[in-house]
Amino acid sequence: MSSNDILDSMNLREYLRGTVKRMPKQSAAILSILKNKGPMNMNRLSLTAEINRSLLNKFVTPLEVMGLIQQDRYGMTKEYSLTSLGEAFLKLK
Repeated sequence: MSSNDILDSMNLREYLRGTVKRMPKQSAAILSILKNKGPMNMNRLSLTAEINRSLLNKFVTPLEVMGLIQQDRYGMTKEYSLTSLGEAFLKLK
């Protein structure tokens, strides 16, 4: 099967369901926290998710690249929040 055949046969919902299964538990925790507690800065997110601050970017960056979370800047503060795609993604579980 060629790569084009795979892309033609897979829709976004199927792709995201597969992603849910492969997602690290820390990434899933971040999504859940942002859904339940709302936007957070990096320090608060690190404490709430119980992820070492130095490792947090390892889990936040892929979520941001996938469009599941977004970063907003307020002066020197970066705050992360769930996107509408992220909310839909959580409903797939």
